[in-house]
Order: sequence, then C-alpha cells, then structure tokens
Amino acid sequence: PVKNLKVVDTADGEVSLAWEEPESDGGSKIIAYVVERRDIKRKTWTLATDRADAPEYSVSGLQRDNNYLFRVCAHNRVGSGPTVETDEAVQAKNKFDVPEAPEDVVVGIVNRFGATVSWEKPKSDGGSEITSYIIEFRDRTSVSWEVAMIAKAQDRTATLTDVVENKEYIFRVKAENKAGIGKPSAATDPVKIMDPIGESR
Repeated sequence: PVKNLKVVDTADGEVSLAWEEPESDGGSKIIAYVVERRDIKRKTWTLATDRADAPEYSVSGLQRDNNYLFRVCAHNRVGSGPTVETDEAVQAKNKFDVPEAPEDVVVGIVNRFGATVSWEKPKSDGGSEITSYIIEFRDRTSVSWEVAMIAKAQDRTATLTDVVENKEYIFRVKAENKAGIGKPSAATDPVKIMDPIGESR
C-alpha cells in the first residue's frame, strides 16, 4: 500500500493530497494512482481520478462546507493494490479567513491634482498575511464605489490622482489575502479636490 497519505492543503472546493510510493510494487511498475473521495454523509466512494501519475493530487469540485475522506491505491498491470484512507475528514475550504477591515483611514494632503489616503493595518489578517490593500473611492453624489488603486502589503499611504478638480470624494480601504478581499473600512468624510485656500497657483 501507499504510505503516509496526508492532506497538505485545503482551499474552497479543493483538497490537495500527498503520499509516498509503496515499498514494493509487486514486481510490476506502478502505472498510476487511483484517488477516491467520500462525503462523510454518504456511504459510497466517488472516483476523483484513476490517472494520478505522481504521488500527489488535488481533488477539486468539492462542496466547501462538506467534510470529506479520501483514499488512494497504487495501480499496476496486475491490478490495484490495497487502499489507504485519510485519518480524519476535512472541509474543502480555506484554512483562514479574509482580513478584517483596515483602521484609521484618513485623507492627508489634498490639492487640485489629487489626495493622499493613509490607513493602519486591520486588527486581524484572517490567519494569512495581507497581500495588498485596495483603495476605493466614490463621488459624493454617486452610490457606487470604484477601485482607485491597489497598494502593496507594506504600504500605509497612497496618492490618488484619478480624480476631478473641485469634485467631492469619499474614500475607503479594503485588505486582501489568499482567502480573498475583506470588509471595507469606515468611509472617510467627503473631501473636495482643490488646492488649499490661500496658496497661489
């Protein structure tokens, strides 16, 4: 039988498995591995693949809130070897959540060319490091938010120039990690895109 069958990763609708080759191939070369899955609410096993050519396989097309068991056997010209089953059922979903909302979003420097927005990182990154921040804006008279720019994970400020002079805008920031995009921050007060009063043009 194959050895050390384990779940190496889970994502939404997908579970990745890995195992080690059997110590003996019974005198005939292993052609493929057969991988089966079973929803724990069901009695029957379902074939995931009978053609895995390496000792690893990602089973996709799973329901993210269901729990699954997996079993694997090696196949050679003589037939299939004994199956080995995973120890415990796993859910086909990300091990972590999306980040919480960024904090303390404020608009700093404003002039007729644009505005600088700054923020602090969320209290929780959901268990997976933040990969980017998404800065959104909307015209005060509009209800729909647009993406202004995407900032790097280490950034805490962004200068937005894709705005129209003398219009008022509201800004907010979201954090993103491997699980997806988190909830938006509280929106800023409306800011008018113009040079500070009293400065000469």
